[in-house]
Amino acid sequence: MDDLHRCAGRMGHGDRLPRGAKVVVGDQGDAGLPRQGARSPHRAQPGRVFRRLPAGSRLCSRPRRDQERHRPDSGGRDRTRSRAYRGRNRHEPRDRPGHAPPARLTEAARLGPGAARAFHPCQTVLFRRADPMTSNPARLRRNEALLAFAMLAPSLLFLALFTYWPIVRSVWFSFHDVLLGDPEIFWLGAENYTRLLEDHLFWKVLGNTAFYTLVTVPVSILIALLLAVALDGKLRGLAIYRSAFFYPVMIPTVAAGMVWVFLYAPGYGPINVALESVGVPQPGWLNNSRWALPAIMVMSVWKLSGYFMLILMAALKLVPSDLHEAARLDGVGGMQRLIHITIPMISPALYFVTIIGVLHSYQVFDYVHVMTQGGPADSTNVLTFYIYQVGFQYQDIGYASTLATTLLLFVLGLIGLIAATLGRRVHYLGER
Repeated sequence: MDDLHRCAGRMGHGDRLPRGAKVVVGDQGDAGLPRQGARSPHRAQPGRVFRRLPAGSRLCSRPRRDQERHRPDSGGRDRTRSRAYRGRNRHEPRDRPGHAPPARLTEAARLGPGAARAFHPCQTVLFRRADPMTSNPARLRRNEALLAFAMLAPSLLFLALFTYWPIVRSVWFSFHDVLLGDPEIFWLGAENYTRLLEDHLFWKVLGNTAFYTLVTVPVSILIALLLAVALDGKLRGLAIYRSAFFYPVMIPTVAAGMVWVFLYAPGYGPINVALESVGVPQPGWLNNSRWALPAIMVMSVWKLSGYFMLILMAALKLVPSDLHEAARLDGVGGMQRLIHITIPMISPALYFVTIIGVLHSYQVFDYVHVMTQGGPADSTNVLTFYIYQVGFQYQDIGYASTLATTLLLFVLGLIGLIAATLGRRVHYLGER
């Protein structure tokens, strides 16, 4: 490349090429590229190659033919255009014998306005300055990480102030004697946890919560699955049925609790009136320790099933219809297709609603507070309501924090157990 004279329209005489500058070499002839913005009558020729010019290579300020025109010892050759070319477009290349027509501005336009130009008697070289962002991957990754952190900072700050810090504070209170409204705090060590193990009401409340979870979660998922499968077909008025079953989810919990209190009301409640009309005695739903918790469970299933149904219906849309069609042609019945095709294919959604149902069951508070206040005889008392009673009715913040910490550890352990058992049976689409 000793005879290669490189020059750039945007770089001065003697400027060095930037490090890492890429070049494009094409059969250009000795004619220079048109100015920026001019249309080229020729398209880029194939066979264009990319080269990297050596770092530090210098650029001249004009093409070789322009240098010869102004060279003192050139013999004063007249470079004036001939009459034949005097009226032509100055950007149009001259086709000379032995030289291919130049492939013009296509590559230059692709490289952008920052591309510089260099000339050779038989070639034209285009090079582009290296982008400082893309040429430094480490810097690019660092900038992306900073941008991601800046966008997540408000959410992280909110979680830190209203979720993580209260948890840390509650764990700290669980080792102290803290009374509501009393500024004095005394260290107790593990005394609150010893008291919890000897608290018979705690074990009864824990049993009520476990029974509530074991009944409401599977029943809600089963009803939601049947509704989703039934509403997945082509039925007339399908949107009306979907809205009707999803409507309980949109009702506020307190309002829904008041509705069910009216339904369970002795004497005039619609449920008791219907039972009495067929000769069944009124059981006294919310006043009987035997029926109070099941009555709340019915309301919870009614509230959760619509939400789970919506999630499972979305999962059913992802099941390939070819599988059902092939099984139907092989003579497989509808129940067998449901068990061996549908349920495995929607197992991620079933796993998700199981986790959500367990979390909801161990956080239930408003149903009990509105309908029974934990009675009769603590038959409907659950962990969250018991924590509320100890902390705000008995004003023992230290022991309430102990109960809350125990509930947190218990739920985390239960979720881990579910993930270890059911998580392995989940089949995700695309897995082999």
